[in-house]
Amino acid sequence: MAGAAASSEGLQAFPVLQGATHNTYQPLAWQALTELRDAVRKYGLGSAEVMQVLCYFNASLLTPFDIRSLAWALFPPVEYDFFEHKWTQLAVRVVEWNRTLGQGDPRHMVNTNMLLGTGNCTRAEGQAGFEPLVQEQCQQTGMAALVQTLHLATPQQPFATIVQGVDEPFLCFAGWLTAAVEKQVSDRAARKLMLQSLARSNCNAVCKRIIEVLPGEPSMSDMAGACAKFGKRNAQREGETCADTNVSASAPTNGDVLSRLAASTRGSAGVDVCTAESVVIDSDKIHKVPLDAFGPLGDGMSAFLMGRSSASIQGIMVHLGLIDADFLAQIHAMVSTPTSPLTIPEGTQIVQIVPFKSSVSRTEEQLRGDSGFGSTGLPQGHWTAVLTKDCPETLCTVSMVDAMPLEIHLRGLLDTGADVSILSLAA
Repeated sequence: MAGAAASSEGLQAFPVLQGATHNTYQPLAWQALTELRDAVRKYGLGSAEVMQVLCYFNASLLTPFDIRSLAWALFPPVEYDFFEHKWTQLAVRVVEWNRTLGQGDPRHMVNTNMLLGTGNCTRAEGQAGFEPLVQEQCQQTGMAALVQTLHLATPQQPFATIVQGVDEPFLCFAGWLTAAVEKQVSDRAARKLMLQSLARSNCNAVCKRIIEVLPGEPSMSDMAGACAKFGKRNAQREGETCADTNVSASAPTNGDVLSRLAASTRGSAGVDVCTAESVVIDSDKIHKVPLDAFGPLGDGMSAFLMGRSSASIQGIMVHLGLIDADFLAQIHAMVSTPTSPLTIPEGTQIVQIVPFKSSVSRTEEQLRGDSGFGSTGLPQGHWTAVLTKDCPETLCTVSMVDAMPLEIHLRGLLDTGADVSILSLAA
């Protein structure tokens, strides 16, 4: 019999029974799952008590079916969606690693369906018949996803507390929600999935009705656009300002950056911003420094991000940045120094935000959202190489879309003193 586990309170889990010739499957006792859920309610997801109960379960041989049962008992819908995403992500990595194993290793042919208990591998009895090494890998992958989701589910600021107010613009609500999730979820795909789910569940009643009629799985941009259009129609119909689209300068929207930050003097063109955490700049390269400010700025304002003169005197060079009116995430400054290493403590005022009203007349429908540093555009890759003082020549292939020919081959001189090498078409 494989690893039996029992607590002083009688909790037991014996899902897979190993025999001399074959394994048999015994489902997790409903009482055990109930006790796990009770522990979550009493002590919280990230508590030591819940982790101890999971250790008892992990001492047994668990199938993917059992892992999924544990997840259903542990997590509410939003966290469960993240668990499934994380589990799938880990399974893909494990399959890639398995391909490097020898042909004689039973894990070499393991696929994601086997690791996740999906597709043609949904039957728990079939999962119990996997090779021992495969069973162990299935359990390790699933438990890793469970533990990582547990760590995520004990955030500094619970996601459930970020709820859109009755008169709060959806864009502002989305900004605070994005900032909270971005701090704790580094994976971009998982962050997108969680934001969409939380936005639908935590928005106010008006926006919820609007979002419910949107086709398919609307993105954050789709939700924000639909709520804004509804607010604009209401404003035109009723002849009054709607909080979702138009806010007067004398009454800034709740939570807007510019309404919370104060200028240092009466005639200041910008407002000072502090660093959100201590940063060590250990080279002359440009570093992204997180600031204690989140978009949107409010009132439809855009802004330049500029360094303070006092910072420049100290050798802290803040490179000019631009904050769009529809940016919804944490604001970062691009900082470098000629005198590394340099430590910038948390709460240091090295940057100022200089707001302005954009006069761009034609724009695309896409919202910037949490995409920063040009990530809303098409991906670009530039070839780089370390050059010597000899300025060598190299043969380059230049590809041109919708051109004839599609490619040309050039030989050019690479200059160590230039940021860009110019290649002559006659070369």
